[in-house]
Amino acid sequence: MRIGLFGGSFDPPHSGHQALAQAGVEKAGFDEVWVIPAHPVHKQLSGCADRALRLHWLKQIFADSPRIRVIDWEINLAAPSPTIETLRRFSREQPDDEPWLMLGADAWHGLTEWREYPAHIPLCNVAVFARQGEPPPTSHPGWREVTEAQAEENGCWCLIPALLPDISATSLRRDAAAGITLKGRVPEIIRSSIEMAYRSESPEQQTLLRQNKGESESMAKDQEILEELTTAVVEALEDKKATDLLVIDVRGRCDFTDRFVLASGRSDRQLKALAQSVSEVAHRYTLPAKIEGLDAAEWLLIDLGDLVVHLFLPEVRESFQLERLWAAPAGAKSAL
Repeated sequence: MRIGLFGGSFDPPHSGHQALAQAGVEKAGFDEVWVIPAHPVHKQLSGCADRALRLHWLKQIFADSPRIRVIDWEINLAAPSPTIETLRRFSREQPDDEPWLMLGADAWHGLTEWREYPAHIPLCNVAVFARQGEPPPTSHPGWREVTEAQAEENGCWCLIPALLPDISATSLRRDAAAGITLKGRVPEIIRSSIEMAYRSESPEQQTLLRQNKGESESMAKDQEILEELTTAVVEALEDKKATDLLVIDVRGRCDFTDRFVLASGRSDRQLKALAQSVSEVAHRYTLPAKIEGLDAAEWLLIDLGDLVVHLFLPEVRESFQLERLWAAPAGAKSAL
């Protein structure tokens, strides 16, 4: 059988996820789609929905879809597991089946930054689902492009055009925290449960609670809030299709901040949109967002105090090599 492998944090699952899984069956023609919730390697979870709840939501969504299965391989592990380990398990346990990773165009673009790449090539094929209006994806060295989801051996990729709703998990969490209905954006069967989970424990509400209680320690110096802020910034950048996201801890080596977030954009217009998205996150955390470099729009720097965000055009990032200057083996982690 040809199996579509659709992984993600599903924090929370929404109608875009549901549509993509259905497209795997209806557009790509997979015999089955496996939805694989994870504790991802590349980003932090919101903390509002534990693994059991996210798994339960997905099983509710796809209970009446016989060709879509919810698989607990990754979510039941004690620690985050990279995609390459899931592909190896599939190869061991399903040797007669044909695995197809189901990726959005942005995830396909950043595939070369995944852990142990290019070990993925002999273990799977890739179906790239591009939204309307997105530029057509290009191939990576070592992959063979095919016109549809058919392959004689692993290492092929194809483009699957699909009309998918543009829904952001970040905006869902923000709206649920504010008491705004998620009707039409998440499957109705789980809507009230999602609204309740994210309304009661959102990072934004936790931040406001600390401020109202007048805690003496500065918000910028509070490690827990720094983690929340970093997560919110990374998710905002991901939602705007930033590439090559990297978080670097520079405590003890830099006297003006504790952490860097680095990301790339394909054009000056995208860099400005990314900067605006970071500014909106800063506003939610009542932080000033000083943006430098808007005139040239090749390298934008957004100073959030203990977090500094660097946004580059790819050629400018390559020229300055900021990650090499500041990276340390225990202090840098990929956000991809």
